Amino acid sequence: MAEKLKEKAEKMTIDAMGKMVEEENKRQQKAEAKRWTPIDPAVSLTDALSRLTKDELTAIRVRLDIKGASSLKKADLIEKLAEALMQDIPQLLQAFDEKSYSLVKELAEQDGCGAAGKWRRAMVDSMCKLGIVFTGTVNGKESLVMPAELAAVVREADSADLSAVVKRNTEWCRLTNGMLLYYGSLRIEDLKQLLAKYTGKAVEATEIVRILTFNADQYSYVMDNDGFSNIEALDAGVLEEHDKRQDLSFYPFTKPQLLRAGEAGFIERNEAYRTFAAFLATYYDMDQAEAIEISNACVIGMQAGDSLQQLVEFLGESLEMDENSMRMVVDRLVPFMNGTPLWTLKGYAPTELSAKSNAAPLAAPVRAAGSSNVVSFQTGKKIGRNEPCPCGSGKKFKKCCGA
Repeated sequence: MAEKLKEKAEKMTIDAMGKMVEEENKRQQKAEAKRWTPIDPAVSLTDALSRLTKDELTAIRVRLDIKGASSLKKADLIEKLAEALMQDIPQLLQAFDEKSYSLVKELAEQDGCGAAGKWRRAMVDSMCKLGIVFTGTVNGKESLVMPAELAAVVREADSADLSAVVKRNTEWCRLTNGMLLYYGSLRIEDLKQLLAKYTGKAVEATEIVRILTFNADQYSYVMDNDGFSNIEALDAGVLEEHDKRQDLSFYPFTKPQLLRAGEAGFIERNEAYRTFAAFLATYYDMDQAEAIEISNACVIGMQAGDSLQQLVEFLGESLEMDENSMRMVVDRLVPFMNGTPLWTLKGYAPTELSAKSNAAPLAAPVRAAGSSNVVSFQTGKKIGRNEPCPCGSGKKFKKCCGA
């Protein structure tokens, strides 16, 4: 009886979750359909704002810090927002990076209308949330529209001084994005010092925070309680690991390296990465895209602190491995791990730190399926469960890679 009740409860839970997913999908489809309803390319600002929902208008009101307007009717709120947006544009543009500014500048120079497909969805969404760009179809094509009043203000604001500020903002964002790809997380003070080092100019912490948070939707970082983190590094305890290594400076990447790493979608594909991905593609006869996807997942696991054993188990879910193929995978996974810059090591790869300290890099203990014999590939000797783990964590093997 109890078992039947349990099965019934589980079925009800699954059905309820399925219904929630279905309703959310319908809501998103409805919102997407509304997003691309026909729009007049010569639409006025007030008419464009009237296309938005009350929640969307409220979000713009909050951003503009308009007081005492929460009880206004929609038409009255739109009038206030239109007036405030016209005044806000010159100051708003001072926070843009180059890609965002190029979007609004191009629309302003094209009589306020352009093709939507040219721009990344995240950027379009960001501009729409600001209340300065609107979506719709023009002659059956998905388009972006900037009301003529706003376009005129953008054209008037365009100047060499504004271009210099936008260029500076872009450099800050890309350098930060690149640093967080390698360092994982940075406190505000550390970020301030590093940006000053790489730009050669003193920077204000409040200005850094303002620019980085404004442009966060375009990059892979987020602001948290202690500073900024790569989005994959949230809750990974990176800063605590940094604190344990206060005598270790952040790896001295060059400015071009960080700017390159700061580009959207960048993955560090060093020699160790390429060797591992090539092995997967060749040995398992998979296409390059799948090999890269698996290799990228391994990098994220390494950065999150996964042990060799955990990575082997992850790969075992995607790859067919007997004892021989497991050994081949591990033989290539160990140098991959040793050659990958890690957040916890402040951007150093284990081999680089071992070269600095004369310590051995990662050993490779792994248990083959069905085997209880665990051997260090570094020493060739069997590792006892109560012995120190050869990965260097300081824990007993049974509580680390042998868990």
